[in-house]
Amino acid sequence: SPRPRVEGQACAPIFSNTRAMALGEIRPFMPTEGDDSLTRGGVRERWRGVSIGGWLLLEPGPAKALFSSFLRPDGKEATCEWELMEILRERDAMHALHTHRNSYIGLEDFRRIRSMGLNAVRIPFGYWVVDGP
Repeated sequence: SPRPRVEGQACAPIFSNTRAMALGEIRPFMPTEGDDSLTRGGVRERWRGVSIGGWLLLEPGPAKALFSSFLRPDGKEATCEWELMEILRERDAMHALHTHRNSYIGLEDFRRIRSMGLNAVRIPFGYWVVDGP
């Protein structure tokens, strides 16, 4: 599939690694066997869940407020977390990232997810959280 169009090459390392994971060249999780259910107390349940994007992996859609608060020098929003981090570092504004991460999702959100009958939460994060920049 074609690579996403990105202005400049600021996000190239991210797309390269994401592509490698999608093609199975990197296996961040162990393969599983069986069906798409989980066992809780000996009872099998189907997975019913939600993805929490924009919290630990910053995406322009879910984390719109953060992206729109720190524009590139040309007045446009960053297109990915890599560009946004460059902007935050240049402006000595990493506090905005810490505020976002501490307030975007909280314990009450997880309680609400559970109260809706969901039993799984997908929390996307970038490989750099594990491997470093």
